[in-house]
Amino acid sequence: VEVLFVRNPHFITIRPVSKNDDYKRVSSHLQKVGNRKKLEGECKVGANYALCYENFWYRCQVIRIVESEPDFIVALLVDIGKSLKKDRYDLYILDDEILGVPALSMPVKLDKTSEPSSGGWDKEVEVFYVLPYDWGTELTLLGRTGFGGRE
Repeated sequence: VEVLFVRNPHFITIRPVSKNDDYKRVSSHLQKVGNRKKLEGECKVGANYALCYENFWYRCQVIRIVESEPDFIVALLVDIGKSLKKDRYDLYILDDEILGVPALSMPVKLDKTSEPSSGGWDKEVEVFYVLPYDWGTELTLLGRTGFGGRE
């Protein structure tokens, strides 16, 4: 499962899956939320990200920076785990249960660790994602944000 991010020096723009009602609703919310602080540092291959929704963590790892469009990075959805405590070593292998989730938009939190070997979670921000209707090939994220938390 691949996650496509768009990055630039000031915020991460997450590519919309389509111009449907969910997208418009999420886009409107994000415009109200506003931009976050400037992205700290470059996205590197191997960097870890984790999505949290309803006490479940979905860990992603950057696997490719798209050379033809350098603002795009691709991350692999690695695993899932309950988030009773923020411990990335408590994550479990992704199972088939998540594949049954219907296509809809929902809020998530995105945490970034600066290096794959980093032991800490930091710089929490809110983003949104939409499960595409052809779920199974990719997880498409919506929105526009940067790391640094609420201002």
